[in-house]
Amino acid sequence: MKRLAELREGAQGTVSILHVGDSHVQAGIITGRLREQFQRDFGDAGRGLITPLRMAGTNEPRDYSVTTPYGTRTRKAIEKDVQGTLGLTGVAATFETPYNEFKYGRAARSTASRYSTAPPRPCSASQTASA
Repeated sequence: MKRLAELREGAQGTVSILHVGDSHVQAGIITGRLREQFQRDFGDAGRGLITPLRMAGTNEPRDYSVTTPYGTRTRKAIEKDVQGTLGLTGVAATFETPYNEFKYGRAARSTASRYSTAPPRPCSASQTASA
């Protein structure tokens, strides 16, 4: 907290925050509001980790979305006898077709407020998305 107070008073630098938890962290229920408040008070360094959670059939924060019009095979660390490489969050999505594009962007609704003024920022990636 001391370092955050120093930054608020005009000191320069970066503070990294890692919040380890379960589905309440994954869905951004508390962490989304905290992130938005930190960004308001100290500047917006970006969204942070994005992973294809809804595609894997689990909780995804309301402030972003990951979509693809193509078929995917998803894997989660909680599955029995899960095969293949998983990313940091224990989720992976592999494309089932020769087409290999997914898009992610900011959703119109944010965690701390009903509506976000940030426009969507579509991007694409190929092959396997592991996070």
